[in-house]
Amino acid sequence: MGSLGKFFRNSIQDFDTHPLAYLKADQREVDSLKKELKKEGFKVCGISWKSNNKEIGEAKTLSLTQLLPILSIPNTIFIDLQYDDNLEEKEKFFK
Repeated sequence: MGSLGKFFRNSIQDFDTHPLAYLKADQREVDSLKKELKKEGFKVCGISWKSNNKEIGEAKTLSLTQLLPILSIPNTIFIDLQYDDNLEEKEKFFK
């Protein structure tokens, strides 16, 4: 993979021909989330704690219980960025 660059960038000017961002957020959604999550003196932190990758997923996975010290950080709002259905896991954790 390290040698793929030569197929896409042949000079420093080639960097100027590509967009600055490939993904662009819907500004209305961004504004809505900011308004909903904004609390004076609080930080917002997105978390994802497990991977379904069959080869290395186990090494990249934690339980919510293992994250408790981090989730206990004061003045922090944690947002679930997990890509699978985890409602049962979260309900068990919060009980």
